[in-house]
Formats: sequence, structure tokens, C-alpha cells
Amino acid sequence: MLVLSADRPAEARADVPTGPPSAECCRHEDLASEYGIIWTGADPKMTIERLAAYAAPVLWFSPDEPLLKEGPLRRTGKDINLPVPFPFEEESEQPIVYFRVRRILQRVDEAGPGKYTADIALRGHSVIYLEKVGGIDLDFFFYYPMDVGGNPHKHDVEYIETRLAVGRAEDCAECPFVMGLMRVNAKAHGVLCFDNTLETDDYTVFPVTLLVEEGKHASCTDKNGDGLLQYSADKDVNERVKIDNDIMVLANPEIARLPNWVVALVAAGGLAAALSTAAGLLLVISSAVSHDLIKKQLKPDISDHWELILARVAAGATDATLSVTPKNEWDIAAGVLLGLGGLFGGVTRKIR
Repeated sequence: MLVLSADRPAEARADVPTGPPSAECCRHEDLASEYGIIWTGADPKMTIERLAAYAAPVLWFSPDEPLLKEGPLRRTGKDINLPVPFPFEEESEQPIVYFRVRRILQRVDEAGPGKYTADIALRGHSVIYLEKVGGIDLDFFFYYPMDVGGNPHKHDVEYIETRLAVGRAEDCAECPFVMGLMRVNAKAHGVLCFDNTLETDDYTVFPVTLLVEEGKHASCTDKNGDGLLQYSADKDVNERVKIDNDIMVLANPEIARLPNWVVALVAAGGLAAALSTAAGLLLVISSAVSHDLIKKQLKPDISDHWELILARVAAGATDATLSVTPKNEWDIAAGVLLGLGGLFGGVTRKIR
């Protein structure tokens, strides 16, 4: 568990230089050119609690966050105390973040045990020996008492994954050890959703900032720490966040927090429209092949029975072509919809 505040804990600040490095300091320019440096020093040992204090993100909440607008957590500015402790732990007047060391990568030139010493009584005091470590995977967890999005529920837990690189410069007396942040992977409501991944570079502002979705609390990395979402001009980059008229029609009922049955009716209407359109497309394609091409041009004496069979073959071939040769997930969806549309159309013709 890590207590967040406007300032880092004194333990985490103990070995931070108070001024610029001297001329003799190496400054770890090789690592700085690739990763964002979050710590340098001479101490070869570091507790995981101190490690988490250096790598912890800044959380940026929207003014429209429901938990901050009403109820016992209603606060603003530096008085905000989200995230909160789990219900089975003591309450706190400061934000609480949980952390986990998921993986420690040992250096190949430092074989043998000794990279980590566990403290069972106080796990946060467990020690990592930096001279034996090349990288660390560190996760942070955030607990919110309520998710008030489209599917409200209690006990909302979100998390992010970070990857740290540990480097050495044995010739530098001031800072022989350095730690850089390589990547932040912000999870959106669980492993099945799309991740918001940040690869750190020269434009990344430290400490890393996370934008917290109002109500549902999904985390989104904010590279420049300005609290705004910026979209690239590259349409391929923004494909998953593209907003068009169809998306807005389907999203409006949930945005307005209408009852679930209203949302279901809108979704059912959209699905029915898609299926009827797909059925019409298959009907036109199959008729064009069997009647216009084969019966009128290639084989005028074909019977009605064989014309119907060829129409069904043309419809099946069209659906199969879209399904097995997709360029992206939208082509797969189109193939499935065409297949369902053909089935839907066939069933309605049988009923009639």
C-alpha cells in the first residue's frame, strides 16, 4: 500500500540530489536517450515501497466525477482523497494506491540468488538489490467504492502496469545506479478491453499522469500531463476512438443514463437494420449472378430449380469471401452480418 500526497514520502526523497549533477557525473545519457529517468543514486538496495513511490503516477480526476460531487468523498483540489482503501482496511484522509512487484528481471552477468529479500511482516520493506537487477515490472491498483457508469456496481478496481529499466555506470561515483520508466500500460476495466499504452520518450512529462474516466474510472495515460486528450491526425491511430453518427446513436441512451431496456431497444433496432440491409445485399448479389448473368447471358434454358440453387451458391460464396479474406475486424463483422442477413432472409421467405 502506498499513501499518495502532494510531496513524495521523505524516505523516497532521501537520496535525491538537491542540485544539478557535478561535471564528473555521467548523467546516464545512454539511458536518458531511451527512457525517462525517475531515480539515480549510489545505494544498491531499495525497498519496494520506495520503488513504488518513485514510479507512482499522478491521477487527474474530472470535475464531473460523481464520487467527488456528492456523498462522503465530495472534495476538490488537493483535498481529493481518491482512490480510497479497500473496505477491509483502515480509512485514510489521503489517497491510497496499492502496488505489486510482478516480475524482477535478473542481470545475466549476476547469476545466483540475492536479487530480492522478502519481508513477510512488512512486505513494503522487502528489498531489491539493484546491482543484480536489469528490469522490474511494477503494477499499481486503484480502488473506488462505486462504478456509476452505464452498469452501476459497487467495488470498482482499476490498475496499470509499468516496466522499469535498471542501469549501471560503475565509473560514476555519484550515481552508479539509475532507474528509467520504459512503458505504462493503463488497463481499461480489465484485460479484455483495449489498453492505453504509453511508450516514454523525450516528450513524456514525469511523474506520469493518468486521466481517470468520470464514473467508470478507466485509466488513460497523459503523455504531456496537461489533463487533455489529444488525437493524432493519423486515422489509423485513432481508428478505435473514431466518433461517427452511428456510434453517437447507439451511445446516447447510455450517456443519458436511460433504463437498460431503452438501451436494449436501441441496440435491437440497430441490429435489425443491419440484418435487413445485409439480407437485401445478398438478395441483389445472388439474383444478379443467377438470373442476370447465368440465365440471361450464359445459359438461357436453365430451370428455375437450378437458378435457385445457383443463387444460394452465389450468396454463400459472397459471405465466405468476406469472412476468410478480411482486411480488418470490420470486414469480419460485415461477413458475419451478411451471413446472418442471408439466414434471416431465408427464414422469412420460408415463413411466408
